[in-house]
Amino acid sequence: VSFKVTNTGKMDGDEVVQLYVKQPEATVPVPQIRLGDFERIGDIKVDETRDVKLILTPRYRSSVFNKTTKIWYQPDIQIEKGTVELYIGGGQPDNPFKGYLSTNVTITNGGSFGNCENQN
Repeated sequence: VSFKVTNTGKMDGDEVVQLYVKQPEATVPVPQIRLGDFERIGDIKVDETRDVKLILTPRYRSSVFNKTTKIWYQPDIQIEKGTVELYIGGGQPDNPFKGYLSTNVTITNGGSFGNCENQN
């Protein structure tokens, strides 16, 4: 997800941009809303604009490293078809996400995340 962040305030600032995900059509229990990615863009001057790119990658958000065996455990993550709601802002969103950028993504073909060509 690519977008621009502009400091429209009266003072220089420091910002952490966060991407939240909602899956209202999930067929299995999932959190109502969860953090998908974030990036600290650091000091941003008044009226300065920065390009930001956040990547929603379930594989890395779900992986666990076993210190004993030195092996990464990557579960077989299933991507369900349906609508995924994305929200971008500077903190955990309040309902109904006032002041957040938002968009819906429609996944037409679900399947195993390990089979996604762009994720290997």
